[in-house]
Amino acid sequence: MSSHKKISILGSGRVGSSIAYSLILKGLCSEIVLVDIAKELAQGESYAPDAIYIIVSNPVDVLTYAVQEITGLPKELVIGTGTLLDSSRLRSILAERAKVSPSNVHGYVFGEHGDSSFVPWSLTSIAGMPLEEYDANTFANKQDEIQEEVRLCGANVIKNKGATNYAIAMSVCYLASSVLKDTKGVLTVSTRMDGQYGIEDVCLSIPAVIGSQGIIRTVEPELSDSEKGLLIDSANILKDVIQTIEI
Repeated sequence: MSSHKKISILGSGRVGSSIAYSLILKGLCSEIVLVDIAKELAQGESYAPDAIYIIVSNPVDVLTYAVQEITGLPKELVIGTGTLLDSSRLRSILAERAKVSPSNVHGYVFGEHGDSSFVPWSLTSIAGMPLEEYDANTFANKQDEIQEEVRLCGANVIKNKGATNYAIAMSVCYLASSVLKDTKGVLTVSTRMDGQYGIEDVCLSIPAVIGSQGIIRTVEPELSDSEKGLLIDSANILKDVIQTIEI
């Protein structure tokens, strides 16, 4: 990529403008494009063929799919924020309960950014240990409770302050930094599936390596049978939604 760093964000309301402001403050790019309609994004692609597009507006998985379909851009260049913020909230909640730094917690939220998202607990650890092995008193039989707390985080913020624009802005800055600084971080972002876990033709969140070329590769950690079932269910829910819209 050239030294000229350009980011396009689909969605220019409160969230989109907060993201743009945060990106500018951090000096992460040379130019920002804010658009609200996917058709405009397709036109903008001709002016910025090397741009990497970060989709933020909800329903983010459906919009990520729509943007990739409409523009014909390589799927590696169209990244939805997906469950990036959900995964961050999960690690923060686990760290708070375990009384450790979030940097010592590994865990992700997979699937739709919505009600069908789930935590693959088989991949979750603190200091390299399964949660119950690390602290059985804190985490035994708490999976459903923690997962529900993660799901309700956004709703609770909206209830108390009216919006969640700052949290997602920070997440997008982190994602943009991974692109612009080529950090090759592994992040849960919404990307078009092309056979991972037997899923195709839908966008949802699994771990992906993010760098200067966008999505360098997706990562497929081994899931339990029940976790694979939850991911497939989430994909099918999103496919049902996609079938109701005209792209």
